[in-house]
Amino acid sequence: MLKPVFYSVCVFLLCAFSSLNAQQNLVPNGGFENLYNCPIGADLYNAIDWFSPSLGTPDVYNSCASLSSNISTPINGYGFQNPKDGNGYAGFVPYSFNATSINYREYLGVKLKEKLIKSTLYKVGFYVSLANNSPIAINNIGFSLFNDSTFFSTAGVINLNEAHSDLIIQKDTTDWALIESYYVSKGNENYLYIGNFKYDLQTDTFHINTSLSEVYYYIDEVSVTKIDLITENVFTPNGDGMNDVAFVNSELYDFQVNILNRWGDIVRTSDFITGWDGSLDSGKMADDGVYFYSISSKYDTILIVKTGFIHLIR
Repeated sequence: MLKPVFYSVCVFLLCAFSSLNAQQNLVPNGGFENLYNCPIGADLYNAIDWFSPSLGTPDVYNSCASLSSNISTPINGYGFQNPKDGNGYAGFVPYSFNATSINYREYLGVKLKEKLIKSTLYKVGFYVSLANNSPIAINNIGFSLFNDSTFFSTAGVINLNEAHSDLIIQKDTTDWALIESYYVSKGNENYLYIGNFKYDLQTDTFHINTSLSEVYYYIDEVSVTKIDLITENVFTPNGDGMNDVAFVNSELYDFQVNILNRWGDIVRTSDFITGWDGSLDSGKMADDGVYFYSISSKYDTILIVKTGFIHLIR
């Protein structure tokens, strides 16, 4: 049974009712627009601030490059795709294609503008698009955050327990798909790495065509933003149309809120679409007083992510 004061919180991802103000993107050159030189080869190092953290060789594309170079936008050697914004994007191989390249991987690395603050909530996001010539679509494209610029002397999988992987097979070749996740900092993370941190046998696939090309994804608009948590602690569900409902935030549709009485019993379970109107699961209205809450994911992969109290006054 959950107790109102002494919560032991196990966090895999963190999220809570919040006010999402415009925040600074901590990823420099997140759109791969700023270049040292217009690329002649596809090397990611042409993009300012970006690098490969392994022996894999990710690429950068820009409209300034000639069509014959195969690294222009929107037309290049892997297909056709307009940038999500601006004139450029990057590309990488996140999965092996044949028996001679088992577990081959390419990763993108970047140093953040500032170190992450311990126990603070961040949203990590980026857009991907499957290249037209890619024979296979996969899941497990994700990210990991590091305290230093660790280099891995391998062209294979960087296998990390701390990596966050997207479970959806991304197979859209005409548009950009957003991959994003919430992350609570352990403190002082300063480098972001992006790629597939799982082995081939751990990765789900969807066959698109019989092309001899590599499995390949474009990536654009990478961001890491700090989320300032503002949790209400008083609400007045008296029907006057003001402050009648607590815990409403349409962005948090994957999370639920449990309301607990002073003895730690759950008296109401709701979500952030409908919020809490002061009623109990029994259908009765809750009495005035202080209630505790716990916010958690609707899915088993994320446990309790925030706890606190709220004062109900009619």
